[in-house]
Amino acid sequence: MKNKIKCVVSGFETSCRPEILEARIQKYGDEVTLRANYICNAAKAALRAGKSVEDIRKEAQLAGVDVTGLTDVPAAILEKYAPKAKKAVKTA
Repeated sequence: MKNKIKCVVSGFETSCRPEILEARIQKYGDEVTLRANYICNAAKAALRAGKSVEDIRKEAQLAGVDVTGLTDVPAAILEKYAPKAKKAVKTA
């Protein structure tokens, strides 16, 4: 049996095997924290590309995902996936 985890940013559900779910629970500390903070890879990539949570949710809704009931994403989580500032490279 597969378990599903819902992304707090996009609303996409990710299916995973029980052993993978257990590893993710260990990473986050407990299942409640995992479900409250899980962000799927597609949402992480979109956040790194500079898209806002609202834009990601609009795209997910257009794809047929139910985004109702999704709460605000904590700022600490968003900062982790914010686009990185590019370093200036000095050329000769």
